[in-house]
Amino acid sequence: MWSHLPKVSSYRRIVAVGPRHSGKSVMLASILDHLRKDPDRFLGTDERWVSHRIEEYPGEFPGFPLDRILREASEDALWPDITLSPAAIRFRAEHPKLWKRDLVLDFVDFPGENVADFLGDGSFRGWSNSIASLFPDSLDPLSEEGIKEYRELLSRADTAAQIDDAASLYSNTMVEATRRGRYLTSPASLCSRIFNPGGRTPWEDFAPIPDLWGSEDAPAFSTFEERFQNYRKEKILPLERLLAEADALILPIDIGWILSGGPPLLRDQHALLSAVGGLLSRIDTLWNRISSFLGRSMTPIDDSKFPGRLRSVVLCATKIDQFRPSDRSLLEDLVRKIAEPIFRGAGLHSIQVLFTACSAIRSTTDNPDRPDYVNAYRNGEPIEVLPPKLPEEWPENWNPADFRFPRLDPRVSRHGLHPPAQIHLDRMLRSIIGS
Repeated sequence: MWSHLPKVSSYRRIVAVGPRHSGKSVMLASILDHLRKDPDRFLGTDERWVSHRIEEYPGEFPGFPLDRILREASEDALWPDITLSPAAIRFRAEHPKLWKRDLVLDFVDFPGENVADFLGDGSFRGWSNSIASLFPDSLDPLSEEGIKEYRELLSRADTAAQIDDAASLYSNTMVEATRRGRYLTSPASLCSRIFNPGGRTPWEDFAPIPDLWGSEDAPAFSTFEERFQNYRKEKILPLERLLAEADALILPIDIGWILSGGPPLLRDQHALLSAVGGLLSRIDTLWNRISSFLGRSMTPIDDSKFPGRLRSVVLCATKIDQFRPSDRSLLEDLVRKIAEPIFRGAGLHSIQVLFTACSAIRSTTDNPDRPDYVNAYRNGEPIEVLPPKLPEEWPENWNPADFRFPRLDPRVSRHGLHPPAQIHLDRMLRSIIGS
């Protein structure tokens, strides 16, 4: 795909990476709807674009279901299903002045569960040790039972059939943990079994053998290691390249979901951030910088054909309208306190780390008569909600039952003439484009 000559486009590839329920698909849908309806207002500019539109992404990913997400939110009050595979879409705005740059933004919806596969150092043993540091978890008793059974079966696994049985038991343990809300499912392809129980992905039938559970001489080790390396080649490396070639990453974090899931979910979230931080520490190469600069600046080829140079990572506390108005200032600090792995990885390459809190699509309005309450709709009926009180610090332990946030209807214009009401979403995108 060729750009206009002379080439005058300002391009960014923005990848949203977040686990299920973090709100990344809704976030992208709201951003895109605001951009296509009034980009100057959303971006805080006065460029008076000649035209602005949504286009198909020119790469290999399937299209992002923008209109379906907004239609289901407006007509059926439905939040979108979880993202199982990457999807992408493009926004283009053409400037009336020839010497001014057009704006081209590619958005990629990246399933955050896949980040679990980045754990470790790329080796089977490194991945195994990382999984063993998270499973079993004494605060998640069912994971203890599943891993105990797996280790017992692994210790007896001598034949190919027994090795496959051990892998199957581990897979079932991970799938059930996912059903309980745990983020860390690896191989990440196992997440698809929740919606398609009979589905299988090639090479996913492997399980961890960390240092404490077995030696490299164990009969299952070579089998699992071979499957892991094939899975890594087919599934993990292409996704690592996708993140490595982005210009900006958005990492949405749903504080309410973590609190309602309990300490194991916080550990999972921190592990996911650690996996991203580890990836950041090794992806920014000199070749990426050179090819990005030369390709995008000095050729007429579409900018998307060249890798980006990762400039910024945005950690965003999502759904802030669902918290008490007096608590919303705490969200950004709570995100900062679990972001150390991102700082560590980004700092090696001068990647800017930004923090914000936003609501992509408001589902509540503030209650002027009862300051701690919010007004909302649930199943089409108006309700008043008293959200749980947020802690100022992450507690050592807590009862998830103390942090129940009701599922509320998204408020989206039925006729589609107006973009969704949002909080600080515009500020986040402006910071990315300006970085």
